[in-house]
Amino acid sequence: MNTYLLLFLAFLLQEPISTNVLLLHAYQSHHLVWVIHLLFVIATLCDIAVFYYLGVLTHQKYKDHKFVLAIKKRTESFLSYLGKNNTRFALFLYGPIIFPLSAFIAPWVEISFWDSFIFLFLGDLLFWYGALWFLVLGVKTLFPDPHLALVAIFVVSVLTSIGIKYLRRSKQQP
Repeated sequence: MNTYLLLFLAFLLQEPISTNVLLLHAYQSHHLVWVIHLLFVIATLCDIAVFYYLGVLTHQKYKDHKFVLAIKKRTESFLSYLGKNNTRFALFLYGPIIFPLSAFIAPWVEISFWDSFIFLFLGDLLFWYGALWFLVLGVKTLFPDPHLALVAIFVVSVLTSIGIKYLRRSKQQP
């Protein structure tokens, strides 16, 4: 039961290293996979609903605040880059990268709640949750020993996180 609770919290936070390790542990311990999937679905749907609602409240209540104006300026430049018709696809494709903040920013992009809900969930399901399972199943296939698989998934997760941080920094600096 504690593993399920930890997995639910990891799915809420969507921090890759601890989620990968917990998912591998649950898989190796023969926890019910359908319960793990259900926990992911519930956590993701809660994230989307709560952060979208917080985004709407922030957008309405603090219209003239510097933070809200900065988000509005960035989303307008992003929309001008994408075009109005590609926002749903961008939410599907880019949403998992900054999830759950993408649900918070969605009201500024003027995408309806249900469109945000569907496209963020599908993007997160495919690009984040699917990637987690590919990593866990790949490591488990290459390293049948449970302890070695745990170390391998931790190392791969840390290296992936460092690589993503490095790529973000290299894009910010000319």
